[in-house]
Amino acid sequence: MSVAVLLPVYRGDNPDHFDRALRSIETQDGLDEPVRIYLGIDGPLPSDLEAVVVRHHSMIHRIVRNARHVGPTENMNGLLDALDRERLVFRMDADDISLPGRLRKQITFMDENPDIAILGTTIEEIDEDSGTSIIRRFPSDPDSMKTAICIACPVAHPSVCVRPEVFRALGGYPNMRGQDIALWFEALRQGFRISNLQEPLLQLRVSGDFLKRRSWLGRALPEFRIYMRGIWQLHGITWRYILPITRLVLRLSGPRVSGWVYRSQLRNRITRERAPR
Repeated sequence: MSVAVLLPVYRGDNPDHFDRALRSIETQDGLDEPVRIYLGIDGPLPSDLEAVVVRHHSMIHRIVRNARHVGPTENMNGLLDALDRERLVFRMDADDISLPGRLRKQITFMDENPDIAILGTTIEEIDEDSGTSIIRRFPSDPDSMKTAICIACPVAHPSVCVRPEVFRALGGYPNMRGQDIALWFEALRQGFRISNLQEPLLQLRVSGDFLKRRSWLGRALPEFRIYMRGIWQLHGITWRYILPITRLVLRLSGPRVSGWVYRSQLRNRITRERAPR
């Protein structure tokens, strides 16, 4: 048997970061089964990114090329369609780093806990503008996820390990902005169990542009709709609607306010209450 790593890349990605992302998968330790890298290329790439693809070509199991930029949802669903019969599917992005042992530790947990369908990890967020980093934790108790998701996304998307039957049941990624949080809401609605390892196993880069995009109305409003619909499907009539309303107000207050909230320890503290070490 084997496991798959789905890694999308597009023309705006940094070639050095992309190279490190691929090497971090290729140098994973302690694995007893093959790791198949599936690369989703979202539109034409500049020569420096193509050079990285050529450099790692022998380690890439399959490349799915889109002739034009199709966006993350179509790109990811194309990768899902290209899968063989791998027993687990990992995610990461072209500027992330999977720390040594990430795949082995997630595989071991999934093998020992067959009831868990989706497994994320604690992550280290690296702020490229300031050079600082923060450890961001997510809930570990599957029974708390339906509550935790009302407050914030309960799993870091690039850190997840997912059983293939989850994607088959959900029909892949929904075609909308905020497709990852919509996917987790639907997974919980269908009864799939989510957990997180409390060890940092992925480094994720963020920047000022990342925080500006979070405050952009074109992103904040669709995510607000996803939260409102998802909370209705999970909880019906509930006080929890105040949470996405508050979230929307903060995000539309501009990148300075939303960035302060995002980086603050308060956000981590709220999550950590539902994520015992």
